[in-house]
Amino acid sequence: MIRNLLLSIIILVFISSCRNSNNNFETIIPSSDSKTHLYFSLNDGEPYYLVYYKNDILIDWSMLGFIVDDSINFYERLMVNNIESRTASQNSEEVISGLETPLDIYNEIYISLKKADYNDIQLEIVFRVYDNAVAYKYLLNNIIDNRQVTEITELDLYNNTFSKVLRKDTILDSINNGIFPIEDHDTLNLPVTFISEKGYELGYFQLGSNAYPAMKLQKRTSEKSEYNLIYATGLEQPVSVDNRFETPWRMIYIMDNNK
Repeated sequence: MIRNLLLSIIILVFISSCRNSNNNFETIIPSSDSKTHLYFSLNDGEPYYLVYYKNDILIDWSMLGFIVDDSINFYERLMVNNIESRTASQNSEEVISGLETPLDIYNEIYISLKKADYNDIQLEIVFRVYDNAVAYKYLLNNIIDNRQVTEITELDLYNNTFSKVLRKDTILDSINNGIFPIEDHDTLNLPVTFISEKGYELGYFQLGSNAYPAMKLQKRTSEKSEYNLIYATGLEQPVSVDNRFETPWRMIYIMDNNK
């Protein structure tokens, strides 16, 4: 435990001063209690994240990124432009609201990526790692106004760890207290909670924003629990404003029933 904590501190100190123009980069951000870890990897210019809790991978390597105007792919051929990290406490209402357990201490990493052919546009990803949660959001800077933006965000649950899903978004989902086998649903509106036989529940939701459309998860394959985060309706697809584009915070909340 102490060894892992010291290693995590060393990693945080290192990335705070790191400047890397390569298209390969990896780092680990721990929570303050070292139970939750966020792994970030830029693999041959493609950005991925992974969420690890205690001794289990909950979210496998999942892609991050955007497409601008259906032509500029900000999920490939990217390079690290800047890395910053910090440890902080905050007013929990800034990122989390309505939860029984307040989340107020986090480790944060800010990752700025650029694309060789579009050096002016920066894709920025901010992760906050709490003791039992991970929050993230995107920013695209120096982008011309009224550009249509499509997310390429994945949520790949690890190795079928989660077998059931809790839904409360429709009248029909009141049946069985809203709990269904995960294979019964190819599309899931947010918020949603995945349930594991190991005693974990994984909540996934987007914090409210009137200016940003609702999101849903759409399964990519029928065999595995691999999802794409997409806009709930294509008519609400957002555009850039004031030379930037920013998403609300997304929250991955871990409930451990083994405590």
